[in-house]
Amino acid sequence: MKSLCIKTNDSNVLDYLLNEFKNCNLKDMCFSENEFKNYKNIIIHYTR
Repeated sequence: MKSLCIKTNDSNVLDYLLNEFKNCNLKDMCFSENEFKNYKNIIIHYTR
């Protein structure tokens, strides 16, 4: 499994990415959303 992390403070970017990932139909992909003190991130887990 591989992972990709996207960090940003831009809520428009986060909303766009979350919407795109929710509509994605990849079988072996999942994602999570985390919030930290200074930023938010999306972590995408996938297999090849």
